[in-house]
Amino acid sequence: MPLKGRFALVTGASRGIGRACALELARRGASVAINFLKRDKRALAVAEEVKALGGKAVVLQADVGNADEVKRLFSDVRNHFGGLDIFVSNAVNAAIKPVAELTLADWERTFSINATAFFLGAQESAKLIDPERGGSVIAISSVGSQRVIPNYASLGVAKAAIESLTRYLASEWAELNIRVNAVSGGPVETDALKAAFDYHQVASWADITPMGRLGAPEDLARVVAWLCTDEARWITGQVILADGGITLR
Repeated sequence: MPLKGRFALVTGASRGIGRACALELARRGASVAINFLKRDKRALAVAEEVKALGGKAVVLQADVGNADEVKRLFSDVRNHFGGLDIFVSNAVNAAIKPVAELTLADWERTFSINATAFFLGAQESAKLIDPERGGSVIAISSVGSQRVIPNYASLGVAKAAIESLTRYLASEWAELNIRVNAVSGGPVETDALKAAFDYHQVASWADITPMGRLGAPEDLARVVAWLCTDEARWITGQVILADGGITLR
């Protein structure tokens, strides 16, 4: 188990990609702090799944779009685990609208939960990662950072900021023995995707993906977990694309 004895925090881990990341890290031996905003029952269920895989689990509520709550979240992680080895910035929320219909509140909330949450969370995680042990910080991005997706402007731009910050952090924190990467997914079949886009749009993405389907949360989670292992110890500052080939077309 390559992550045995390691401690991880995954934000937005009560469902979708975050849940899959928490479980995949646990399968590889990590203990996991499961952050959630509102879905406490789902978060508790994920914690039980982590424990069934042999890992320790703690459920921590926090709104990562709020700077004070981010600090509290990492303080709670310190109190429960004593330190941190892996931080996965996954929590997402966005206004899916044409640019002309976006309000300033939409824009600021999208950035606070995505780009700013990654910025603040990365800063806090660096305080908890022991340079002797080393650690890994990973952000979840999407192909919308580089490709135009209908009504996706606020989130696409926030994801582009995340990818740029990934490179800066990797350069500055290599001396701290912290690797920083992002995993960029194509369309992934989650409740959030189905809520944000209509059936025909989602079906069309599956049709044009060379591998013939939408992504599954586990497809991204396996990449995330692998990046946290020593097998990926020479990889930092990269955006790893896992999209079933959709960006080839």
